[in-house]
Amino acid sequence: MNGSQGSRSAFGRIRELEAGMGPAPAESGTDRPFTRQDVLIALARIPAGDLRFQAADFTGADLSHLDLNHIKFKRAKMEKCDLSHSILNHSVFDYADLREAKLERPRRTLDFQKAQLLGAKFNHANLSGVYAKSCVMGQQGDVSANIANLEGAKLNDAVLDGSKMYGVNLKKAEMNKVSLADCDMRTAILTGVTLLVRGRSITVLIF
Repeated sequence: MNGSQGSRSAFGRIRELEAGMGPAPAESGTDRPFTRQDVLIALARIPAGDLRFQAADFTGADLSHLDLNHIKFKRAKMEKCDLSHSILNHSVFDYADLREAKLERPRRTLDFQKAQLLGAKFNHANLSGVYAKSCVMGQQGDVSANIANLEGAKLNDAVLDGSKMYGVNLKKAEMNKVSLADCDMRTAILTGVTLLVRGRSITVLIF
């Protein structure tokens, strides 16, 4: 495929995203997941608030160091995706599959503030150092399918202050030096979790 053909193919995929469809690769006439280049083209053409990668396949994609504020990744396939150092304020990841994804921000450059994460799958994802203040991962009255799954996830040095984590599955998660001020963790599954809370003034609702 030459450069012009590749460009036309990429723009064709972006037109699909403009419609908010985000089809699987087979449906979009290509055998590959969406890439970093697809996202950069989309960001150049579409306002972030209107950009919907709904059900798009980003398996293994490198989306690190990007400003992805307000973008909707609902039901996206993001297994093993690298989102390290990205900005994700007010982004929507409802029902997205982020198993084994990398979301580290060792220098506080990954920002998940007020992101919508209902039903998202973070099984064994690396979220060390993530800033996820006031996120919504689970709310009272939600069915289990609407609650985020963080089983086996690494949340070391994470800031989760004010987040709604009602019923969230944190089984065997690593949570060393995590900040949980004013978190609602009632009915959360904490079996086998490694938990070391930092900060002097902590209010965590668990029971």
